[in-house]
Amino acid sequence: MLEVLQLYVKRVVVISVLLLVFATVKGQDPVFTQYYLNKNYLNPAFAGFKGKPSFALNSRIQYTSIPGVLATNTFSVNFGGNERTKGLGFALLYADHVEGEGFLHTTNLSGQVSKSVRLNKGRRKRPLLLTVGLQFGLGQKRLNWDNLQFTDQFDPYKSGIQNATFLNSTNDASNVYFDTGLGVKGYIPYGAKSRNSYFTVGASAFHINKPTQSLFGTDSKLQPRYSFFGFTHIGSRVQYDKDRKYISVGFLIDFQQGLRTNTISVFKEFNKQITFGLSFRRQNLLVVDKNFDAVAAHFLFTKRKLQMGYSYDYTVSTLGEEKTFGSHEIGLTYFFDSSKIKKKKPVWKKGDPCPQPGSVL
Repeated sequence: MLEVLQLYVKRVVVISVLLLVFATVKGQDPVFTQYYLNKNYLNPAFAGFKGKPSFALNSRIQYTSIPGVLATNTFSVNFGGNERTKGLGFALLYADHVEGEGFLHTTNLSGQVSKSVRLNKGRRKRPLLLTVGLQFGLGQKRLNWDNLQFTDQFDPYKSGIQNATFLNSTNDASNVYFDTGLGVKGYIPYGAKSRNSYFTVGASAFHINKPTQSLFGTDSKLQPRYSFFGFTHIGSRVQYDKDRKYISVGFLIDFQQGLRTNTISVFKEFNKQITFGLSFRRQNLLVVDKNFDAVAAHFLFTKRKLQMGYSYDYTVSTLGEEKTFGSHEIGLTYFFDSSKIKKKKPVWKKGDPCPQPGSVL
């Protein structure tokens, strides 16, 4: 009788711990440092950006010295966004987030569509562009039972795992939930035309339908995530656009379920291949003090159709760099030559700048 009671207590404790993890990890979606190489994750309005077919990979490993795996990987494909599609851009986005020593996966597969319109008329005018995007997708949480170990698997007289766990592993995945999002961004030129300077601004909302996730008989609503960004891109005064280099300064704000991440960034193009950047991240942007959560260094290499980036987050909060060893992130974007697919005029008229002439947002 005592053994049966102990078995029941252990079952209740284990399931309670799993339910607690499931209830707490929903607090905030992963936040990327290389948002400029992960545009579709930032805002659905980037679907089909630059009007060329492309694919992008991004991988983030956070707090490498803390026990357990906290990694996020995304893959996206973009096409359209040009005259052939009448300003419609399309994208597919896959994201997988791993946490809790590798036993909890959150997977999302989404489709995105965007529409770009020019708000001002006249070929001699620099284009004022507005883009609206929608996102529709499916998501699911999964438990990897192979990475879990329980006390009933160990024999007190032998070393290592000897027995199978009593816990029923049939509840290893949540329901497949429908997820929606939307976004808007703008391209606003300003100043002397010889510099070709411009603003980029945007706002997006994800999980706007508050999808319900069910695991172990417990329902949990996924709260919306809101993102806002604004950048000014100051071009150097040169005769030809191909020789122009940019200094970009801006901010990014992510907000979800009371948790806020504010990032201030500065980027400098040293030439058309090399860009360096520095970011400061903190939770409260309005409080003036010396406390930052992290400082991130960026390196971006651009060669014709290929962009490769690396960033490192140095933890400066009370959590301590010596306890986390920071976060690493790598990204890659490759653009295909759309002219070889089908020869037609580009969506932007001759003399108009590209909506994203610089290396970052």
